[in-house]
Amino acid sequence: MTQVGVRLDTKELSDLILASKGNIKKAIGHGIRKLLATVEKHHKTVEFVRGGKQPPVPDKLTNRSRVLSRSYTRRLDQSKLIGDYGSGTEYARIHEFGGTIRTKYTTFEMPKRPTLQRTVDAVLGEGVIRVIGDEVEKGLDSA
Repeated sequence: MTQVGVRLDTKELSDLILASKGNIKKAIGHGIRKLLATVEKHHKTVEFVRGGKQPPVPDKLTNRSRVLSRSYTRRLDQSKLIGDYGSGTEYARIHEFGGTIRTKYTTFEMPKRPTLQRTVDAVLGEGVIRVIGDEVEKGLDSA
């Protein structure tokens, strides 16, 4: 199944860091963890609206049963300095990218609602280097 999500991969940086002091690696991991938490908070509070009997809100995900919002998780691989936030469910993929849904009784088009992409643009656009840089500075100060 295709993962719908965002990956924070510091491959170029991590090759240098993996051989360096543990404090820097730990600091960058902390920075990535902080960014993932911010992405998750923004995605779940801005892009989801409380559901009910009202019609769906365009460009938002209606949170009726919370199955979709609960399917999004975050994970940090500290050894490789890679952070992931996303959902492996088909339900999340069809909402993010749109597509055709075929059931036993009907076929319809689900419109594209790129809520995760908007979240990434809003949260990560300017802050990745700043947040990780701040954490590295703290790590260097404590070394």
